[in-house]
Amino acid sequence: MTARSRFIACHDCEKTRFVMRKFIIKHWLKVSLAAILFTLYWTTPKTSGDWAAWVQAIGVIGSISIAIGLSQDQRRQQVEAELRSRWRRLAVVQAIVDDALGLIDMSCSALRDQSSASEYAHSYSLAEARDVHETMKAVPVLDLQAYEAAAGFMRVRRSLERTINLVDDIALGRLALEDDGGYRRCMQRISEIVGQAENGRADIASVTQRAWREVESLVSAGAPRA
Repeated sequence: MTARSRFIACHDCEKTRFVMRKFIIKHWLKVSLAAILFTLYWTTPKTSGDWAAWVQAIGVIGSISIAIGLSQDQRRQQVEAELRSRWRRLAVVQAIVDDALGLIDMSCSALRDQSSASEYAHSYSLAEARDVHETMKAVPVLDLQAYEAAAGFMRVRRSLERTINLVDDIALGRLALEDDGGYRRCMQRISEIVGQAENGRADIASVTQRAWREVESLVSAGAPRA
């Protein structure tokens, strides 16, 4: 089983447990109420002692129902807090990725022009790109709690690293753009970098949007969707 499959299986298992728990509680309350009404219909209390026992029994069931309701509300608040925390982490990662994508797009666009690509590579400072790359290396990818987001983040990080290497290769003369062969190799690398970065961006954006929809659904429905 792949890492992606394990993640999806774990997610579905948790969701199934919650649905079953909610189903059992809801139907327990319905069955309890039906049993009380049925018993009252067939065995109406005759004495004050009987009525006292009935009131006590109904009070116990009511107390249990209230406790269950409070427990469910606490669970909903806990899940909402967890989902909001997860979405905030993803939003921060999305912002870092957007910075990286901007740098990748800027460099790749400049390097597509064969007449000015070498001049750009020699004059452009990679300090900002390297800072963003170091920031991405420091991000705890496993805390994203989503296979798609982690994989997408790593794709963008590798794309930025490959962009830095490409600019370095041109600036240091390891890749000469004056001849058509060198320029074709440069364009091939740019195509691979842009494709990888775009796939990573799409994965992260999809997970971030889905995480926010989960928060909205939880708030509007009043029930957790784990």
